[in-house]
Amino acid sequence: MLEMDEDATVTQLARAWIYSAQGGDKAQDAAYIFQELLDKFSPSPLLLNGLAVANMQLKKYDEAEKSLLEALEKTPKDPDTLINLAICSSYLRKPQEQITRYTNQAKQVAPRHPWVQNLKNLDESFSRNAARYK
Repeated sequence: MLEMDEDATVTQLARAWIYSAQGGDKAQDAAYIFQELLDKFSPSPLLLNGLAVANMQLKKYDEAEKSLLEALEKTPKDPDTLINLAICSSYLRKPQEQITRYTNQAKQVAPRHPWVQNLKNLDESFSRNAARYK
């Protein structure tokens, strides 16, 4: 069996995403890894989104928003950044108009994105069920 290089960038990136998905104490480890990668390489939307997700797991929404806004500056049409901004803005209790703007932008740039499709299905389901009670 091949040995895994613990310091390899791909290994670190995979570990950070796994830790982020696990949440809890592991989210802090994920944030550290993403920050190390950001320090080592130039900030990319992928790394900035990873750090933001880890920070949201840690309930550090202001820090997450800062990373996401930086990612948005780099790639204004990145659907993951727009979706994460909508979610983060919701946790920060930003105005509904802002959340809707990010959501609509994500729908526009990536109508087939799984999150957008899931939102569409939920909206349709809600409308069908609401119609029953009119």
